[in-house]
Amino acid sequence: MRLILKVLVKFFTLFYIILPQTFRKIIPTLLSQIVTTIKDTSYLAGLGIAEFTFNSKTILAKLTSFEQILTMVGVVAGIYFIICFSLSMLVRYYAKKTVHIFS
Repeated sequence: MRLILKVLVKFFTLFYIILPQTFRKIIPTLLSQIVTTIKDTSYLAGLGIAEFTFNSKTILAKLTSFEQILTMVGVVAGIYFIICFSLSMLVRYYAKKTVHIFS
């Protein structure tokens, strides 16, 4: 009976105390890694995933005038910047929020 109680105490300590603290500590780092992976589109291209820039290259191949090409590149760069910047700001906000909770 004591052995079962000892095992349960260790399990509940791990499940309710240690793991939640661990997850709160690693989530900002994990989210930063996700943002970095989004920024590294060559990694996604290596996996064979049809990505945003690949689709824009297909559209660029069909365009004929320099102004259309320049506009398309500007739109793609703007959308890419908005996605990466907003994700980075969310990760920073979450990291600052969790630092104040646990320090």
